Amino acid sequence: MSHGQPSSAAVLQGVQLAKHSGSRWLLDHVDCQLAPGARVALSGPSGAGKTLLLRALVLLAPGVEGKVLWRGQRVQPHQVPRFRSRVLYLPQKPYLAPGSVWENLQLPWQFAVHRHWRPDRRRAEELLELLGRSPGWLDQDVAHLSGGEAQVVALVRAVLLEPEVLLLDEPTAAMDPRTAQAAVQVVQQWYEQKPERAYLWVTHQRHLARTVADQQWQMCSGHLSVAGEESPAAEPSPGHPPAEVERS
Repeated sequence: MSHGQPSSAAVLQGVQLAKHSGSRWLLDHVDCQLAPGARVALSGPSGAGKTLLLRALVLLAPGVEGKVLWRGQRVQPHQVPRFRSRVLYLPQKPYLAPGSVWENLQLPWQFAVHRHWRPDRRRAEELLELLGRSPGWLDQDVAHLSGGEAQVVALVRAVLLEPEVLLLDEPTAAMDPRTAQAAVQVVQQWYEQKPERAYLWVTHQRHLARTVADQQWQMCSGHLSVAGEESPAAEPSPGHPPAEVERS
């Protein structure tokens, strides 16, 4: 935890991130940071604010107060596209455009920030092979994919972009056990390629959290704590449903 002070050692830092709704805090002045090389698992009950925190850290959550720092500097509006290309958020239910798997892997190429990037088909085939898919799967129409297969496409697309940080919101939740295990290996392979890379992985599964992370964070009612520390979080007030419904 960063205790609200900017850190030049952190690649990504949230300072006093806060959002209020009704009579409760959805994010209660959260301080957090990811240092280069960090592997962090984030757990907590549904509606605790885990997804909101990830979205806040990549500046995709309207109405959140506080600051997001990238390598010690506050992210300025003109830097947002570049920032989001280096700090990449992977939602649990990823967006896929109509077309084939390969066409979806090429989607980032359409954005100016990726104009110098070219998708590597051979690398895509290698990643898909690790995930139990043949090279011909690249030509599969995404309209026929299951939820777990859509997560496979999104993970491969993210890894091909080679970001500095991955913010992973239950990226294997819809995958079958074998594919989920392979997905962990894909993320670990990406992580090990450069020592400055880091990730924050949301999961409800304790065994997965222990497998993928060296640090364990917990969220409850908008409060963030390190596993093992006491959290000041209180139960949600009656009549106020969770701000987010996250599928277990």
